[in-house]
Amino acid sequence: MGCNLSKNASRDASLPSEEAGTFELETAQQESRQLAFKLEQEIHLLRASQQESYDLQQVNQDLTSELQQLRASQQESRDLQRVNQELTSELQQLRASQKESRDLQQVNQDLITELQQLRASQEESKESAHCTNEPEMERKPEQPECQEKSVDLEIPPPHVDESLLGEEQRAALPFTTGMPFTALRDFLAEHASRLAQGLTTAEVCDSLVRPVTAASGCSYLELLHRRGDRVGPASLFVSHAWQRPFVETAEAVLMLQQTEPRPEEVFLWIDLFSVNQHASADRSPGWWGTTLAEAICGIGRTVVVLAPFHEPVQLRRAWCLYEMFRTAQAQGTLQLQLPPAEEAALAEALRGGSFDFTAWELLVDMKHAETSDPTDRTGIVEAVQGSGGVEEVRKVVVAAVRCWLVNRGRLALAAMPCQERSSSALIVRLGSLLRDLGDLDPAEALLREALEGRHARLGHHHPGCAEAAALLGALLRARGRLCEAEPLCREALEGRRTKLGADHPETLLALDALGSLLAELGKPAEAEPLYREALGARRREGGAEHADTLQVVSSLAGLLRDQGKVEEAEPLCRETLDGWRHKLGSQHPQTLQAISSLAITLRDQGKLDEAEPLYHEALEGRRARLGADHPDTLSSIDALAGFLKARGRVSQAEGLYREALRKSRVEPGPGHLNTLAHVNNLANLLMVEGKLGEAEPLFREALDGYRQMVGGQHRDALMSCNNLANVLCGRGELREAEPLYREALGGYRALLGEDHPHTLACISNFAGLLDDQGKHEEAEALYREALECRRAKLGDGHLDTLHATHNLVIVLKKQGKMSEAETQSRAVLEGYRAKLGTDHPDTLAAINALAVLLRHQGKLEEAECLYREALAGYRVKLGEKHHSTGNSANNLANLLKAAGRCAEAAAMYDLAAAAFGETYGGAHAKTLESQAQAAQMHRLAKADEEAEQQVQVAVAEEHTVAEFAEEQPAEMGVKDRADTFVTEEQAKPVSAEGPGSSLGR
Repeated sequence: MGCNLSKNASRDASLPSEEAGTFELETAQQESRQLAFKLEQEIHLLRASQQESYDLQQVNQDLTSELQQLRASQQESRDLQRVNQELTSELQQLRASQKESRDLQQVNQDLITELQQLRASQEESKESAHCTNEPEMERKPEQPECQEKSVDLEIPPPHVDESLLGEEQRAALPFTTGMPFTALRDFLAEHASRLAQGLTTAEVCDSLVRPVTAASGCSYLELLHRRGDRVGPASLFVSHAWQRPFVETAEAVLMLQQTEPRPEEVFLWIDLFSVNQHASADRSPGWWGTTLAEAICGIGRTVVVLAPFHEPVQLRRAWCLYEMFRTAQAQGTLQLQLPPAEEAALAEALRGGSFDFTAWELLVDMKHAETSDPTDRTGIVEAVQGSGGVEEVRKVVVAAVRCWLVNRGRLALAAMPCQERSSSALIVRLGSLLRDLGDLDPAEALLREALEGRHARLGHHHPGCAEAAALLGALLRARGRLCEAEPLCREALEGRRTKLGADHPETLLALDALGSLLAELGKPAEAEPLYREALGARRREGGAEHADTLQVVSSLAGLLRDQGKVEEAEPLCRETLDGWRHKLGSQHPQTLQAISSLAITLRDQGKLDEAEPLYHEALEGRRARLGADHPDTLSSIDALAGFLKARGRVSQAEGLYREALRKSRVEPGPGHLNTLAHVNNLANLLMVEGKLGEAEPLFREALDGYRQMVGGQHRDALMSCNNLANVLCGRGELREAEPLYREALGGYRALLGEDHPHTLACISNFAGLLDDQGKHEEAEALYREALECRRAKLGDGHLDTLHATHNLVIVLKKQGKMSEAETQSRAVLEGYRAKLGTDHPDTLAAINALAVLLRHQGKLEEAECLYREALAGYRVKLGEKHHSTGNSANNLANLLKAAGRCAEAAAMYDLAAAAFGETYGGAHAKTLESQAQAAQMHRLAKADEEAEQQVQVAVAEEHTVAEFAEEQPAEMGVKDRADTFVTEEQAKPVSAEGPGSSLGR
């Protein structure tokens, strides 16, 4: 037991050292915890301190911002105090000035009274002296009291000297300030009993405005200003008629207050109040015109009060038209406003269909507009002469009226029950008005809604359906969608024939519309009987010289000309011209148009000498009547240029084309359709001259312009597409030309149909491209397709059929099919001889083409005879300097050169070089080549016999080269396609040659 104890004692002895280590560890941990606690406290204190710092910074920023605001407020307060002091000082000055003015008026009045007393005293003295000194004379009767008072009226009213007014008063003179709506209301309330009697503005001026301003001799507005009433810079010019009740005008103007976002900032310029009515009569019309124009321009906004709604007087008043025109000219805001009662009446008339949208337009005639003083109208007409004249005034005013009526019509239509919309008169009239404004998409939508709704409700044979069909057909035709328009025009004609009769005016209009559409679609055989039916009815109804009859005669003449029946067309053209000359005179636009149409008909017959003076007469007449820059004048310039081009006077033609284009780029502007037509025509001439590098960018400009203006599928755009492809072919850029031809051809097929002349022409041009690519068989197939369509549609003898046959001859010759080519070529020549005569340029070209074909077959003797016949004809018909004469001489020279007849060949080359030099210039390739050939032939002709024999051997070796070169100058070669749509009739402005004209071959 002791042992065990010793063992236990020994274990206990070792315990103190282990407990000491544990104690030290615990102490270290405790100290670590305390240190961590202290660190946490310090971090907490730091965070709190940081938050306080942030709070102090925010407070500091707030205080700084508040301090800045206080300083700004203090500055504003100081500024206000300064302004207040200035205003107070100015007010004191004004009061002092007003007091001085009153004192002066009092002094003036005292002087007047004293003067009256002195005159009375003087009169009494005279009478007393008369009674005393001359008692024997008979005493004159005393003047009545009323006449004695008239002496006072001779004294002029007191005049307020403007130099005595303050600066603000002097600024408040007429044409610079206006009155607020409240002042106008106050005037109406103040004079309510008098105005209720229906006083006109003129009567208000005489009975209310002039009396109240007589003492001061100023305007009513100045009087308000002197009283301290509120006025300000005029912001709304009010145009109205003085013959209408003034309350009507005032109520119309006050209606605007309801729609103004800040009516308190609007100040009205009303001549009754703003003009000094005591001095206005002394001003000339010229002064008024200039001053009003400046005021309108400065104000920038005009409202025209119109009444009554069915025939607004203001549209017949010259001053109102002038004010509307000047507002539009200054690019200001022009508003039209009806009085409340008239506004309600118009809305009812629109809903009921009794309102005629065109009635207002017929009132606008500045030349015969009304004025109180006839000299005013003369002055106004002179004032607008430099800004386009009375026609420009009408154009601007009518456009403003149409836009306003469209808005009113849309509001009325929107308020109409759905079941009534389609059958209402409003929907078709509104659609027609939108069409006239050029807003075609909404116009088409409204007219389609009207037609479909009427079909459903009224049946297809109701007259209302015919009306909607006619309007929609006309719109689609204007948009170039001719195939869509045709069934609508047919429906309109059948509906009117059935319901109204064959001779009803509406039926005749439908007859004219369908006939002209079919002509445009290339269906002359269908159009001609309609024209003849219409002409018979017109002659029965109105007589031979009625305007409608002459229009149909002109249209029929154009249709016959387009069919190649130029001999039948000529007497109709002469009938039209004689009728217009007798009815309207030689300088009327209709007469000038008839002159131009006759000139084209004579040209197409080859009567060039007879046609030329008519072209000049039409141009000079339009210059004198319409002005040098009028679109019709520019069209006549283009037409004369085309004629001169056909006669070989290319340099003259180019100058005229450039003149027309230059003027058209200014007015109507670069992107206008007329301008694009001038671009196209100049490009065509440059192409004929061989200036393909200049022609190409112009054709591209025309194509881009048409695509932008009317869309890529419009026929004008397709025409430009075809023309650009032609010039690219001429430059050898066949790969770029091909997709353009395909685009044009696809568009024409979809738009006009497979057998339309434009479609067939495009087929021929595309065939020419394939021929240039060496794809002669594909080209032949297309040429035959175009030829067969023309034969079936027009007959063998039609000029278009003959042109198509010639194109086929060219590709047959290239394939070596000489027998068929010769047969077809002889048929072409005989057709031209029968149709146009032996000396017509087209006949001469066909002679030349047959000669080329015969020479290639070795039939040299017959070929030489034909060459000489063609050359003689060109010399007589077109002259020595015409390029066709040059081509013919060059071809004959090639044949003579091949035969070794050098002297004769040299003479022909000289002739060709002279013609080419005149047409194309001395540096042109044709000119240089002919000169080189001529020089060579002259040298050879002078050589000795031995040298001449050697040259003949060399010439025989060059035979193939000469034949190839010969083909290029041929008048109707592939490169100079007959089916290029670029003659002056084809791309001229719409108004150029009137009804019946069409795109040429």
